[in-house]
Amino acid sequence: MTRKKRMKIIKTLRIITIIIMTLMICTPLYWVVLTSFKPDTETMGDGLGRLWSDNFTLDNYKKVFVYNPMWEGYLGKNLWPAILNSLYISGVVTLIAVVVGIFAAYGLTKFPTKFNPSVSSFVLFAYVFPPFILVGPLSILLNKLGVLDTRVGVILAHLLIAVPFTTWMMRSYFLNIPKSLVEAGLIDGTTKVGALFRIVLPLAAPGMVTSSVFAFTRSWADLLYSLVIINSTDKMTLPLAITMMKVGDVYQWGVLMTAALVAAAPPVIIYAILQKYVVGGMTAGAVKS
Repeated sequence: MTRKKRMKIIKTLRIITIIIMTLMICTPLYWVVLTSFKPDTETMGDGLGRLWSDNFTLDNYKKVFVYNPMWEGYLGKNLWPAILNSLYISGVVTLIAVVVGIFAAYGLTKFPTKFNPSVSSFVLFAYVFPPFILVGPLSILLNKLGVLDTRVGVILAHLLIAVPFTTWMMRSYFLNIPKSLVEAGLIDGTTKVGALFRIVLPLAAPGMVTSSVFAFTRSWADLLYSLVIINSTDKMTLPLAITMMKVGDVYQWGVLMTAALVAAAPPVIIYAILQKYVVGGMTAGAVKS
């Protein structure tokens, strides 16, 4: 077999692989979007598996954003409270995690001490530690603090994962910034904090954006801690509210798929807008560790 034929076969296999992967990704998404526009009569029984609909409707979106009589009394009239709770919790978690991560990573990389390697290892260990193992001790601790069944309790739980993650990511990024730049700023009269804001952070902007996006996404998508901490309907996050949408043995598939799209929308939008910064931050932070 000639080299030209081998290259042609390889190219064909690549195209086939891309097509298969695209279908694997797009088919479930298409089914979710289609089901969200189907009436209830087409989401029951055999109608759920149909790949098209002759009666597109916005009723499912009205039930999610305006009023769903089946939810009243145990979940609320619509999902707006849960959406706003998730936005608030994820926003606060992102802000705190990034600020703490920046200062922690700055100290670990630019002002080394004999404890820095141990602290860095502990941060990595805290990040990779399985979250579900902490559920029992964490719920007891939050109960002692009086923040069980509160948004503050969920924020504290999410920070246990978000802070080590942002610290480790910012540390990896700061390692690529020469220490000599910070030392030059100190010689010129700036303070250590001033060097962080005037020298380091402008160079680390992509890493900061990447950390923010990942911290927001992890907090937004969390179900485990919300399920354990939150009991009140008015404090439910969006993932927790979606799990409560089943009424007895009745699954409103159209409403469920609509809620799933709503839950997926913010991370998708954020990634789409900040894609180049996220990719740049990940590749830059991966050079050193």
